[in-house]
Amino acid sequence: MNIYKVNTSTHGEQEISIKNLNTDVNVIFVSGGIDSALLLELYTRHNVHILPYYIDRGEPKEYEAAKRINDKVNERYNLQRELKIAHVGHDNSYNGNPLVKACMKIGYEKIDKIISGDNTNPPYQNPTTPPPDRTAPEDMHKYPKWESPLLHVDKSYIIQLCLDIECEWIFELSRSCGLYFNECEDLGILRCGECFYCTERSWAFGIVGSNDPGQY
Repeated sequence: MNIYKVNTSTHGEQEISIKNLNTDVNVIFVSGGIDSALLLELYTRHNVHILPYYIDRGEPKEYEAAKRINDKVNERYNLQRELKIAHVGHDNSYNGNPLVKACMKIGYEKIDKIISGDNTNPPYQNPTTPPPDRTAPEDMHKYPKWESPLLHVDKSYIIQLCLDIECEWIFELSRSCGLYFNECEDLGILRCGECFYCTERSWAFGIVGSNDPGQY
């Protein structure tokens, strides 16, 4: 067990634990966002055997962000780990949950642990859009194979931990916008600054008192 103690002003000190998963088939879903990028870095740093997957819902720009993250971690640790793809498209089976759909595509019964970057919503009311329906900590008993080390913390802790371990590169390469990349590109922008994900990221950087160097 590798424990990181992280402190921000929202809920004081919190612990983020990275378990030593002594199994063969540990899948981590890499979306190109800060959360999964941090987990890919941490599990790789602690020599946990993981297989990175991207959930393909038909957004090529989103895939490019995930690939940037995977390539950077490979470079940092002298690896050649392939970012595999779980094609789910806009299939509405499995209750519309892309994580569940991806697991079914990969073969749920073959996976020992599924690492996801779910985190909790900020303790504030977003002025423009409702927060996403993220998995709640009390619901995790429904998914015994899921490993979600960030589920109990908000985005400020995730950003603070990136700073604590000197991984600012994650900010520079990760995406944030809730608008699909294709739509942003059509509008001539990389980040809308108004959707939940953009405002959440901006709020979190404000909490830790740091500037966001990212452009995506």
